[in-house]
Amino acid sequence: PSNTAGEKKEDDNNRIVVDGTHPISNETLLNYLESRCIPSELAKRFCIEVDFILYDKKQTAIGFPNDSGGYELRNQYFKGSSSPKASTFIDNKSTRVLVFEGFFDFLSYQSLYSNKEGPAPNIIVLNSLAFFEKQKIKMEGHKQIHLFLDRDPAGMKCTEQVLKSGSRYIDKSHLYSNFKDLNEWVIQASRSRLLYENMKRDPVNNQ
Repeated sequence: PSNTAGEKKEDDNNRIVVDGTHPISNETLLNYLESRCIPSELAKRFCIEVDFILYDKKQTAIGFPNDSGGYELRNQYFKGSSSPKASTFIDNKSTRVLVFEGFFDFLSYQSLYSNKEGPAPNIIVLNSLAFFEKQKIKMEGHKQIHLFLDRDPAGMKCTEQVLKSGSRYIDKSHLYSNFKDLNEWVIQASRSRLLYENMKRDPVNNQ
């Protein structure tokens, strides 16, 4: 007989099961996007509404697809992901890439600068800082790598270390130096006209 001592059996009730996907229309989710200062039309370009089951309970969230068929899932009360978890690469055929830790930071950037003149850069949304090393080969296939990582200890340590490895890496987190991340900066800026005016200069296309 096999020895099962120490083995951890997977509890199916702990697993997120995607039950359906469709365009974002849920009023609660639209209000959540508004609270995060993300225009709904922008969110609908990159995200979908995902129904999922967790602990035998059906829930609905904003779903941001990754490159392996899973989703990052967010609503007002829930932060998680469906399997498989992976990063997201958006290929705009550019020699520059912008690297974000989470998809709300990516959407925040898009809300500010996507209508500016100039070619669209490529995008990597890590969906977890743990994927940074795994994505370095893809990053280093570009001439410029613009980092928009969180300004928490882990994000700042990662940025500090990788800046030593070459001038292609460019830290853009100084834009939101007094905030945890780009989305938090945008939310606060929406309450301050002066700060919002200072945000309009594109940090990538206008060096």
